[in-house]
Amino acid sequence: MKVTIYGIGGTCWQFDAEESATVGDAKASLEELSGVAVREQRLFADLLEPDDSEVLAEVLALDDVDFLSYVRRDPEEARWLEKVGNSPFPQDLLRSAPEDIRNNANVVVPVLRRHGYSLKLFRAEL
Repeated sequence: MKVTIYGIGGTCWQFDAEESATVGDAKASLEELSGVAVREQRLFADLLEPDDSEVLAEVLALDDVDFLSYVRRDPEEARWLEKVGNSPFPQDLLRSAPEDIRNNANVVVPVLRRHGYSLKLFRAEL
């Protein structure tokens, strides 16, 4: 299948992928083409951000779209998401994180999904 990804600035990348390719596979191909690390990539099908494990063909069919949109994640945010994702105790990492990371819902919410009791560590607005 032909995969098309558009960046916000109008850049377009196209590549061939297997029907069984996942969103994560698409990110790996995009890294090869664009040089942007997978951890800094956010791909959207319409307004939804599918999980890396989802089958790309199913995502595109479900949302009735024929392309993905690409947004680059802040590199520091991406590093922290990777750190907390790989840590058995991410709440401990966040305690020592810079304030802007502790106040970043994109980093905090995944931690709370894994360790809901950590809610007391973060601002109520998050």
